[in-house]
Amino acid sequence: HATRFVGVLGVRLEGFTVHGRGLRGTTALRLRTSYNAKLLQLRIVAQGGDGIRIPCVVGDNDGSNMISLDQVRVENCGGWGIDTAGEPGFNETSFVRLQQVFIQACGTNNSGPLPTSGGMRHKGQILTLDQCAFTINENVALFIPGQAGLAQSIDISGTAFENNRKRHLLCTGVSGFKARNIQFYNKDANRADIACEFSGATH
Repeated sequence: HATRFVGVLGVRLEGFTVHGRGLRGTTALRLRTSYNAKLLQLRIVAQGGDGIRIPCVVGDNDGSNMISLDQVRVENCGGWGIDTAGEPGFNETSFVRLQQVFIQACGTNNSGPLPTSGGMRHKGQILTLDQCAFTINENVALFIPGQAGLAQSIDISGTAFENNRKRHLLCTGVSGFKARNIQFYNKDANRADIACEFSGATH
């Protein structure tokens, strides 16, 4: 950063709906190298791809950081409802906070060993989920992939995982994880195979 730093500071998005038509690959909101961004009282519906995507990829000076989502609903997206996972070797998406965020009916059924879509995927530094809900998502509600540049410092509180298909929570690598006051729930007609799974087979 000694020569030049490129990024967007202070984005604020508040009080609107992005309603897609389920077209393949569409994403409602994409924030790349964004800092001190606030997403407030939004509703994201029927995207063919991800609802909200915050990438960290080759060529970025750094990942996005200081991102807050408050009272946001993401529903019926074919990809990830929210995707904040950096590419392998990257975990610089930092200080992401979700408060009263509802992710419902996201993902497209896949048969592989790891989910390719679902409620939320995260690999970055310092994620906080407070009073959130994940319901009827395909494959997995929350996926923390183990890759080079592990996720670290994940803190979840007062959050519900209800009627998700296959898994509520899957983590294949993390450095520092804390969860408290969590609900895992499925009714008979909509059962998860596994509620909570941590696998260190690769990381």
